[in-house]
Amino acid sequence: MENKNIVKIGIFYDGNFFFHVSTYYRYVHPPRKRISIGGLHEFIRNRVAEFENISIRYAHIVTSHFFRGRLSARDAEVEGKLYSERVFEDILMSEGVVTHYLPIRTKSEKRHETGIDVWFALEAYEAVIHKELDILVLITGDADFIPLVKKVQSAGAKVMVLGWDFKYTDETGMEQSTLTSSELLNVSTYPLKMHLLIEEGLPKEDTEILSLFSELKEETQNNHVKSYIKGRIHSLKEGYGFISSPDFPDNVFFHYSALRNHNYQDLCVGQEVEFLVRETDKGIVAHPVIVINNPQSS
Repeated sequence: MENKNIVKIGIFYDGNFFFHVSTYYRYVHPPRKRISIGGLHEFIRNRVAEFENISIRYAHIVTSHFFRGRLSARDAEVEGKLYSERVFEDILMSEGVVTHYLPIRTKSEKRHETGIDVWFALEAYEAVIHKELDILVLITGDADFIPLVKKVQSAGAKVMVLGWDFKYTDETGMEQSTLTSSELLNVSTYPLKMHLLIEEGLPKEDTEILSLFSELKEETQNNHVKSYIKGRIHSLKEGYGFISSPDFPDNVFFHYSALRNHNYQDLCVGQEVEFLVRETDKGIVAHPVIVINNPQSS
């Protein structure tokens, strides 16, 4: 018999984890589209309804939150990330997701998110207690959240974890990976291995899986559509380099911060890239720069 009680759901995003997942599907894995926030929320409601044996109309998302370290406005503007960050914030806002940011700190020339996981856990637990959530949904792979899961379950709520595992080899032959803690999945009430569900659903053209992805649009800025240009890494210096492209008579400068899906230290001369160009006081620069992940030859 169907349970007709309202089931209250809260969704909490580990922003850095979600960014890597969405970028993987955008640039590496078919269908080369980003994860849709709205599609993901509808997927969650469907799965909750299935697990709780209720109609989807009784599965209500009552709160959702996104946590990530954030560059200062000045740094984001200098690195050309301010526009893309605002666009993503608009998407989150339109889906009713509350954003939480802490400043990114630089130590020993490396950037660090400090305190964001603690804030995530505190807000999630408070939401369970004060909003009387029935199901807490965690989009993260971090084993550090295992105590949160156990605490939430002891308070009478159930926990759904959306995890992804994927590996791929970049053009330099180095393996890149994102993994979800198996123990985190094991302690959760409803563990979902999203990479497997997507792998199974895409070939079948499962509408629920297809709806997880946003329609791909060309990147725009200041209302002007810009098309990506193909080129190759011509030379690399300390923190910057040059790209050769048949579309330009001279090599195009790029700064390491322009890279979107690759670490600068892993770049090598000759790698194929896509890029947009920006006009600056010092001339044309490539920004953003995307390394093309070519399939391994069999």
